[in-house]
Amino acid sequence: MVTYSRPVNPTLDPNNSRLNEHLQKLVRAVQMHKCSPACRRVKDGRLVCKRRAPFILSDHSWIDAEGNWGPKRSISSMNAWNPWLLNCIRANHDIKFLTNGEATKNLSFYITAYAAKNQQRSSNMSALLAKAFKYKTHSLSHKEVTTVQQLNKHLIQQCANTLTQEQELSAPEVISYLMGWGDRYISHQFVPIHFNSVIRCLKSSWPFLDEQR
Repeated sequence: MVTYSRPVNPTLDPNNSRLNEHLQKLVRAVQMHKCSPACRRVKDGRLVCKRRAPFILSDHSWIDAEGNWGPKRSISSMNAWNPWLLNCIRANHDIKFLTNGEATKNLSFYITAYAAKNQQRSSNMSALLAKAFKYKTHSLSHKEVTTVQQLNKHLIQQCANTLTQEQELSAPEVISYLMGWGDRYISHQFVPIHFNSVIRCLKSSWPFLDEQR
């Protein structure tokens, strides 16, 4: 049996009475932070929560001259949350105020790296190739290989199969391949530019560019 919970339809709840009731239940169920060994760390000789709980209480959203900010909060253990987002995903989340600063840059890099799903490091790739080579060396029969060309062919095929098997693909990339959209998102058509021809054209138009300084 698979259970699910459907979000409240705003068109059927003009006064938001059902929505508010559901949000109260969801906040109590998923938005309350409970410290555990996973979120505790030692700082300045004392044990603190890396999520900075308990949170600062405030009757309204605030920001000071140094750029510190905080949302409206009446419970010290409650994560900041967005009503419409909580109504849709119905799961724990946190919200943060972002400006055009370091936090925005870090978030952009994090989302890009997470969506693109970077490949494993080259050291891991080298280990995979070494393992494949060792396996192929022991399992390869002398009857299968009679020439150096065949040996090289088997080695390249084994390395390619190993890397393909261990390759990590992101969800957008898989969907793009399945839908036949290709692996690139471009808005223009590009043509190759031969840089030597460009330099030759510039020097013919302005001979002084060819003078050695």
